Amino acid sequence: RSQGALAFAAGDGGVGLVDLAKLRLSRACPPADCAARGQCRPTGLTFDAHMAHLLHAAFSDGSVVTYNTRARHREPGEDRPTLACALVSSLGAHGPGPIALGATRGFVYSAGPEPGARR
Repeated sequence: RSQGALAFAAGDGGVGLVDLAKLRLSRACPPADCAARGQCRPTGLTFDAHMAHLLHAAFSDGSVVTYNTRARHREPGEDRPTLACALVSSLGAHGPGPIALGATRGFVYSAGPEPGARR
């Protein structure tokens, strides 16, 4: 939860934001590469402790992605930009498995299963 928004993992492998004041979906984030192919699902979500508009998401294939949840986006033909959720970066940080995330001021920590560990 950050700045009036609640992040959630969708059943299709995507990530979305709910506006808590209006209690409705406000923005859907673009799927990570593996989620777009239907090969993974989100396993961890955390907002950045220092820059609250950044959302870090971990996926079951071991990737960790960062989204800018307050990116400005202008549709063709529209005068004013709207807020969107944009992919900022993607890391192949771990092997496959559930990844947990935690954020402190200036750092994001991720932890997953040990290589070769049984699940």
